[in-house]
Amino acid sequence: MSEYKVLIIGDEMSGLDLEVRSFDEKPTLKEMQEMVGGYIEFVPIFMHKALAESNFIMQKVSSLLELTEEQLEKYAGAQMSGVINEEGKINGSEPNPIATELYDAFKRSKGMPEDGDWIAGTMFIPINFDID
Repeated sequence: MSEYKVLIIGDEMSGLDLEVRSFDEKPTLKEMQEMVGGYIEFVPIFMHKALAESNFIMQKVSSLLELTEEQLEKYAGAQMSGVINEEGKINGSEPNPIATELYDAFKRSKGMPEDGDWIAGTMFIPINFDID
């Protein structure tokens, strides 16, 4: 693989804070920790159809990742893993509404009850690789 890409979803409450970062090799543990600002934790997420159709988010994601329409369809309805700072809430990171919605969508897809939990701080999503 020539590039390993991650989608970084920042915790900016005032706007859409998205960035794509590319690596020549799979990100190391240290690089992953730097992206989220601390120890990493994996959370299940679900890229639901309503979010995938949203001009607000997925069109920017599609543009950032240079996805074709076919590739974009793949992400609409995909269960994936997001990576967050496991101590985000403890260290006072801001709530991340986009990351929280992706996490809530996973819980709804599994019939889990709403529990009011939320994601704090930055989340990144490996786009074209799995983390071992």
